[in-house]
Parts: sequence; structure tokens; C-alpha cells
Amino acid sequence: MLPCYLADARANLTRLFPPDPAMAIELWLLTHRDLRHTARIRAFLDFMALALAGERARLEGRDRAVRAAAPALVSTR
Repeated sequence: MLPCYLADARANLTRLFPPDPAMAIELWLLTHRDLRHTARIRAFLDFMALALAGERARLEGRDRAVRAAAPALVSTR
């Protein structure tokens, strides 16, 4: 099995089954309690949260249109 965000980007791969809900995981952005209000850490966490939210459909395997737009994410070597 390959994650949808990797496999869907490859035109030569075919999805045989829909994403398996049992394989879903949560993604957490964590930092040390003492650093969570530091400007650079807060900026990074805010940036990552926004970037990941924008890719949610692709990461969850709900955006199959990514094939045409995404660069190859898996090495062919």
C-alpha cells in the first residue's frame, strides 16, 4: 500500500480500492510548552497548519485530480 498523496500523483499507478479508513491517522503539530508562544515557533506552526489544511483532500485521498498538477513525488530509480 502507498499513501494516496504519493500514489495518486503517479499516472502509471491505478488505485484498486478506496482509501481504507482503518489506515487513517491524526496529524499533530507539537512543540515544547515553553516555546509555544515564541514568535518563530508560532509562525512556523501557523504556516504548517494552513499549508496542511490546504492539502487536506490530497492527503486524505479525496483529490484524484492531483495527477495532472503534481510533480512526481516518488523516485523511479
